[in-house]
Amino acid sequence: MRITANVVQFSENAYAKVNLHLEILNRRHDGYHNIFSLMISVEESDLLKLETLDVYDREGPIEVEIISDGGKHEWLLATIPVWDNLITRAARAYFNKAGKSCKISLHVEKNIPAGGGLGGGSSDAAAMLRLLNSQLDYYSNDELMRLAGTIGADVPYCLSGGCAICEGTGSEVTVLDGALDYWLLIANNNVAVDTGAAYRALGRSTEHDSEAAMADRAGIDQKKMLFEKGVGANDLGVFRAVLKNDFEPVIFKDHPELEMIKNSMIEYGADYAAMTGSGSSIIGVFRDYDVVRGAEAKLAPSAAQLILTRII
Repeated sequence: MRITANVVQFSENAYAKVNLHLEILNRRHDGYHNIFSLMISVEESDLLKLETLDVYDREGPIEVEIISDGGKHEWLLATIPVWDNLITRAARAYFNKAGKSCKISLHVEKNIPAGGGLGGGSSDAAAMLRLLNSQLDYYSNDELMRLAGTIGADVPYCLSGGCAICEGTGSEVTVLDGALDYWLLIANNNVAVDTGAAYRALGRSTEHDSEAAMADRAGIDQKKMLFEKGVGANDLGVFRAVLKNDFEPVIFKDHPELEMIKNSMIEYGADYAAMTGSGSSIIGVFRDYDVVRGAEAKLAPSAAQLILTRII
């Protein structure tokens, strides 16, 4: 089967994600960590455009050609070997499960910066899965979510998007009804964070006694109710007081300039500010457009890159 695609019709946006809330609970016996997070999607996005797709009804090579199509961070595509790009990994997972092989030619417009906790690679992989399934329809939504979890912890969330609670390694996704109609200002200072080292610095144990586990569960259940209520009411204030990112003390210790940006966001009128993921981007959430534009102007001299976008 061969599909010669219309690149306008056969395209998918890969939206950036941020963590409004991130708790690292305990280290699992498989080496990963259990988390509890509130994730949101924002308008800033990469764009994947399918040019050609050849599918063969036999097992064999998965060949992917990724063609740069510009974008604010176009240069990033050249730094990742095509075979190791999460887009290619997503294609391999999709066709290997189906017992088929393929040749794909794909244009990518790259706008999401790397290494900032914005999930650009994971979102690209999720967009690839959506794009392929829109043309081939091999898998149900549930099957596609399970497949996404084999590619990366954030890929299932990026597949669904929206305001969602993420648990386990991040792949257990509960999308919340409602939305948060806020502006988001993202400051990225190109600070490189070693995610593995950040997890190790937290010192989470695999040991978790039943009393502590019950207390954690009760606290998480209470936060879930607050998140559901606040998102349903389009009101960050309902749960703002419980929001946090467990990585902040670890990362801010080595990079105090990031904490200064967070404090500046609050000083300049943000309803909430935090680091996203394990860093290093700092986000400010604003209800008022004039206020966020003022904060953007004041932060411009101290931030290498600012992205003004909306929560979607």
